[in-house]
Amino acid sequence: MKKLLTITLFVETITLAASAQEQSPIWTMDDCMRYALEHSTTVKKQKYTLSTAEANLQTATAAFLPTLSATIDGQYNWGRSIDPETNTYNNVTTFNNSYGIYASIYLFDGGQTINQWKQAKVNRQIGMSDLQKAKDDKVIEVMQTYVDAVYCKGCLSYCSDKLQESQKTLYKTQKQEELGIKGKPDVAQIKAQVAQDNYNLTHQQNLYLTAILKL
Repeated sequence: MKKLLTITLFVETITLAASAQEQSPIWTMDDCMRYALEHSTTVKKQKYTLSTAEANLQTATAAFLPTLSATIDGQYNWGRSIDPETNTYNNVTTFNNSYGIYASIYLFDGGQTINQWKQAKVNRQIGMSDLQKAKDDKVIEVMQTYVDAVYCKGCLSYCSDKLQESQKTLYKTQKQEELGIKGKPDVAQIKAQVAQDNYNLTHQQNLYLTAILKL
């Protein structure tokens, strides 16, 4: 009964898995790699690092350009004053304004500006290399995991077929024992083989599920 229950549960698990696969689309290796690159935190982190390096390079490049500044000044005055012609008080309102624009550029800073630009350029190249490396590492990891999952699935199918074959052999040997053709040691040996195949199938099923979860 225990063996029958184990086999029944396994068949139900395989049936549910097959049903789930029919409802959801089958992912290829390219689909898995594309999804991993889009959602990898390591790749996203390297993208942000590269964006920072590019912004620093733009800032270092802008340091070669002249610095411009503009000013606008306005002054509004009002009050009373004496008109010299009539010797009377007048209300006077005045408005003064001024505009200015200035430009400045460093003629010599000891090579600091050029060195900062070179350093920013190198940092951007390093950021591009690190980003590509992060993508390559993630792709290789997904490829290896995908291959492991496919291999485990093949082994699972092989173990399932082998268990069915051992069960058929056990049934045949038990009938031969009833007819006196085989002895109890033969039946015991086949039962041990069935138990071993059943263990291998369960173990391989766990390996397959682990590979799928990792993928």
